[in-house]
Amino acid sequence: MVNLSRSPHPLRVVIGGPRALIGIMGQTKTCSRKIAIAGAGVIGLSCAFELAERGHRVTLFDPSGPEASTSWAAAGMIAPAYELMLQEGAPDEALSSLCFESAALWQDFAARLRAFAGLPVGYSRQATIAVARTSGELERLRALHERLRANGHPARPVSSAALTSVFGMGNDLAGGLLLPEDHQVDNRRLLTVLRRALADRKATFVRTAVDSREDVAAHGQFDAVVWARGAREAGIVATVKGQALSLSPVEHGPRQTVRFGSGYAVPKPDRIVIGATSESEFRSGAVETQATDALLEAAIAVLPALRGAPVLERWAGLRPKGQDERPVIGRRDRDEFVAAAHYRNGVLLAPVTARLIAGLVEGTSLDNVHEAFGPDRSAPATA
Repeated sequence: MVNLSRSPHPLRVVIGGPRALIGIMGQTKTCSRKIAIAGAGVIGLSCAFELAERGHRVTLFDPSGPEASTSWAAAGMIAPAYELMLQEGAPDEALSSLCFESAALWQDFAARLRAFAGLPVGYSRQATIAVARTSGELERLRALHERLRANGHPARPVSSAALTSVFGMGNDLAGGLLLPEDHQVDNRRLLTVLRRALADRKATFVRTAVDSREDVAAHGQFDAVVWARGAREAGIVATVKGQALSLSPVEHGPRQTVRFGSGYAVPKPDRIVIGATSESEFRSGAVETQATDALLEAAIAVLPALRGAPVLERWAGLRPKGQDERPVIGRRDRDEFVAAAHYRNGVLLAPVTARLIAGLVEGTSLDNVHEAFGPDRSAPATA
């Protein structure tokens, strides 16, 4: 606190703490507002944390625990570079820019969470390595390398020999690409720590679903509502099923995230996450052993040390997708806001989404760059 007590009209500024206070001529003004957030997945929790850290009083509504969220079923990858290669059709420049913007916020976001909750989120800045199993995949990696280099993002080719001798991979790979800006976080630990940080901030969790402003009002008066209910949110036009599994850590297993096509192996302290299917059409949301076995075999072909590793868990989740691959972030009504349709990138985009939503709640508008993600946007421009 800075207290200019010698001034005839003291100015008192408090930086941080549960509320931001500014007092002029001995009067104190609080900017705190009462905010309802519908949805307690990684997006809802991150928005709640950002708002609580700014001094707002937050109530989260969600009928389920963290284990039911899409972000619990994820692998925790923060991968703006590899995302470029996974985008359908021509690359979406606005989405790519948002992904890199959010990835750059992650180190600070993780540090703030640790400071408030006293627990690490398992954030790792170790580079991801993308590998090609065929000549076609190698061409895609080369194209990705050129695109990254043209936009000032680092990447380094890795020979097939180095993949085997240095990284312990199979000896029939075509080549690889090291991606220094693609990182990871332990997504399940992240959800736990976010809840802990919010509890420390005296946030309220209500174990019920809310589908309208009237539902929210039944629980009290709120100055604003943030809608972040994942696949249940307005504007979601498709849910894409993803299946994955986890293995016990093994000797000579991967030391960093490995990407191959749409597959991956992501090492955590207590497990190795293997994924993932991407099913636009499916009969049920249940786990299918045949599908997860196929994922495991694909991972073993890249990382032979995984053969024989005990399977810990198999699961399936639904990724919420809007009219395109962009998230929907913006103002829905005068005092209602939406943060939804994050598709593959909920974990990656959590910090930037939280920052944008908090700014909107506090009265700012989306700038020209971020208007591309507003609820009323037109179809995305691609290049």
